Amino acid sequence: MRPDSLDDYAGILRRRLFVILAATLIITGGVVAVGLRLPRVYSASVLMDVEPSRDTGSSLIPNLVQTALGGGGSDPILMQTIVNRLSTRALISRVYREFMAAEPVGARRLPPVSHLGRSIRPGVEPGSRLIALTVELSEGEGGARNAALLANQLVRTLQSQLDEENVSDQHQETGVQLTLLQAKRTDLETLLDTMRSDILAFADEHGNPTLWSAELTQLLSRESALRQERRQATFRRTEAEAALKVAEGLLTAEPARLLTSTTQSRNPTLTALEQEQIRVQTEAVQKQASGLDAAHPDRAGLTAAETYLKARIAGSTATVDSETFGRNPNRDALRTRKIDGDIALAAIQDEITELDALLAGVEAELGVRMERIPTSQLTLESLQRQAEAVTSVYEELLVRQSQMELAYAFGTNRDGRATRRKGGIALIDPALPQFRPIRPRPMLLAASGGVLGALLGVALAIALEWRFHRLRDEPEMAPAGSGENA
Repeated sequence: MRPDSLDDYAGILRRRLFVILAATLIITGGVVAVGLRLPRVYSASVLMDVEPSRDTGSSLIPNLVQTALGGGGSDPILMQTIVNRLSTRALISRVYREFMAAEPVGARRLPPVSHLGRSIRPGVEPGSRLIALTVELSEGEGGARNAALLANQLVRTLQSQLDEENVSDQHQETGVQLTLLQAKRTDLETLLDTMRSDILAFADEHGNPTLWSAELTQLLSRESALRQERRQATFRRTEAEAALKVAEGLLTAEPARLLTSTTQSRNPTLTALEQEQIRVQTEAVQKQASGLDAAHPDRAGLTAAETYLKARIAGSTATVDSETFGRNPNRDALRTRKIDGDIALAAIQDEITELDALLAGVEAELGVRMERIPTSQLTLESLQRQAEAVTSVYEELLVRQSQMELAYAFGTNRDGRATRRKGGIALIDPALPQFRPIRPRPMLLAASGGVLGALLGVALAIALEWRFHRLRDEPEMAPAGSGENA
């Protein structure tokens, strides 16, 4: 017999309920018993913020810290570099040694260095510069206390190692810069010696001509001042032309007259119609008094006129609006503004013309003075100016070299102050012992065992029911088959 409907299956479950319950209880008890015999595992987590160190200067030598932290943790690939470093054998060995020195009792319970990396799980928080580090240790490996201590020790060791690399690379960078400055200083000294030799040779060959006269210097200063004034005047002219164009556009768009007031009064047409109606009525009364009957043409005409006037009066409004227009004050103001702009533009143009005339006079006078200066004097002045410029650069280079020598001698950024951020790493959320194990979980094991036991119990009940009906049906089928053969 095979079950053909849900009712058949429900009947099987009712008849074999004991089997299902027994299988569920046995499997659940077994899973929970096995789970409770497993070692308890505890975890501790820390949260780190990764960004470039604020104490480091510009680097000529790329290193791991400046490469990995250069984006402030915004690049997932660079952040992954730090995460991978947390799992390296070298860093874990150093962490183990430092943990052994700080906590000798707890360190004896830790797994070997070769297996310690399996307990460390770093990861980058998506879309941020945060790294979450989780350490999982069993109860035999120190449990919750060792997990929290080891997680914090990992962060401190990483901070120290990155900080040491920063200082070492910066010291190396300072040495390279110092070498470049010394080479540049040698080149400048050679150039200065060459310039001094050229000046002395020129003086020996051409004599010692007089330097630039005070009059020439004054003319050059005057020329420079006039050119500056002309540039400013040109700029003001451009502004005045732009403002004038804007005023003209506004003036064109502004109407000449504006509605200033609206007065409401009685409709004069209505008044005239009413007066005409009174006149017609009076005349009609007079005609009637004179003895004319209603059919008389004069009285009929007056009646028609009165009817027409009544219709006109009924269709007319009682009041009318009268509008008063006046000059537009905005247009007057814009006209005044345009006139002022024209005057200002003309004044600026006159100023530019005057400056051009003064500049032409100064340039002509300067040309006359320049012709009087010997060519040798100009050449010597040029050589002297070049020597002064190179000397200024050389003096600044000496100051820079002194600073780099001091930095190289005493190290860089070694003031010994304790800061919250070290090596570009800040501990945001330190690890604390969590005394509730993460594995095993009795409730989860019981639920899983219950589900598995129920499924196995249902399967066993269906199998037993199928076997029972099969054994019962076989004797019934055997006699029937024997009779037919006989």
